[in-house]
Amino acid sequence: MMKIIHFKNKDFNWGKLVFFLISFSLISFFMKFFSEWTHEYLGHCCIGFLVGGNVNSYYISWIWPLEFGYAFVSFFGSVEPLPRILMYSGGIITCLTAAFLSQGIIALIGRKRVIKLNWQLIPLNLLFWYGFWAFMNSVGYLLVGGLINFGDIYYISAISGIPHIVFLIPGFLAFFVLFYLISNNFYKLFRNFMKIDGRWMLTFFWLIIPIVYLFFIINPAINMTNILMATSFPLMFIPSIISLLLSKYIIKKKRGTE
Repeated sequence: MMKIIHFKNKDFNWGKLVFFLISFSLISFFMKFFSEWTHEYLGHCCIGFLVGGNVNSYYISWIWPLEFGYAFVSFFGSVEPLPRILMYSGGIITCLTAAFLSQGIIALIGRKRVIKLNWQLIPLNLLFWYGFWAFMNSVGYLLVGGLINFGDIYYISAISGIPHIVFLIPGFLAFFVLFYLISNNFYKLFRNFMKIDGRWMLTFFWLIIPIVYLFFIINPAINMTNILMATSFPLMFIPSIISLLLSKYIIKKKRGTE
């Protein structure tokens, strides 16, 4: 029987683990909200204002994806398609930029020095979860919107004339790049906290995707057929399966640099 959980030393402090898990969940939840604020306010409202729109209202949901936030930006008179396209795509653009920047910074720091369990882990923890939820937000919109013509992709496609399925291309490209960066960064930041075999550590982490997707499809605002729900949900476990193979490379690479 494969042993998944093991202890690195006999003096393991369970109190520290509990404290870490509480902080871990709270920081992740707060940064999820902040990524939503990035999407709605910095993305739709600010970019909409810069291209000549008038910000009427916006709302950030604490329980996304069970409930969606929104931003209402209006334009006066006859407006060219480009400003409206920029406004609708602003949320995806800002979150995608935030995801690449935050995960890229952590990756660069991890290459130059060993990340230790000290005060420096706190800002890196914040940065990691901000980038992770910005990834879930932006790439999720590209992939789900490209598949079922949903949300911002629906409006961008309607205004630009670009078929919604085309947005699957940048969605998958961004997914694979950020999937590797996030997996690598998660292992670097949290491997000393997680008393789990490194091969399974990333697999458990990426189970977040099917959990989030489950909340997404039970949102009353989502109109999906039962067949589409049944066929798409198992696909959400693919990142966990891929991470099981990717973890071997990441662990080997990490040991080679230490």
